[in-house]
Amino acid sequence: MGWVLKACEEGVQLLRQLTARVHSRVVLPPEIGNPLDALPRLPWVVVREMILYFGCCLVLTFLIFLLKSIICNYGNAVTWPKKPHLLQLIFLQKASGSWLLDPALAAALGKTREEVEKSKPAQVSEEVWATILALICLHGFKMDSKEEWELLAMKAVSWLRAQNASCVTDCVEAANTLLGCSVEKDALRL
Repeated sequence: MGWVLKACEEGVQLLRQLTARVHSRVVLPPEIGNPLDALPRLPWVVVREMILYFGCCLVLTFLIFLLKSIICNYGNAVTWPKKPHLLQLIFLQKASGSWLLDPALAAALGKTREEVEKSKPAQVSEEVWATILALICLHGFKMDSKEEWELLAMKAVSWLRAQNASCVTDCVEAANTLLGCSVEKDALRL
């Protein structure tokens, strides 16, 4: 982590040196109000250094922002809000249309893995349970952005139908209880 801070310090020093060079070379006459009006009269070397200076400012600002965000999150486990988070649910869906029952899904639902596993009905696979949980969450909490997740929900329903899962009604009831929703099985198109 020390190398990150050293890189930031060196970047700031370089920026200070460039600033000093540009300010020492650019002396505008008092009659020029806008510095851009003076560009045609300045030597190309000075203009090039000004472009380099502003480019470095932009790049270093971005890098410092990026490095600060890395440093602030270094070593911290990613925690999601207790309220279900749509983007996390979207990113966690597998290509098949299902979800895995893992800590990331539980966190995206605002629950712990233990809570999610404990409320799983017997004789239901973890993938079926996780997929129904995600669908209940989407229908229960994210109806305001349905156009964003409607297609992935259709893919999940197709996957569930292909599984010929028994006890879907029990899963829907258990998921509603766990998440505090009241989504009907028919709303899921199962």
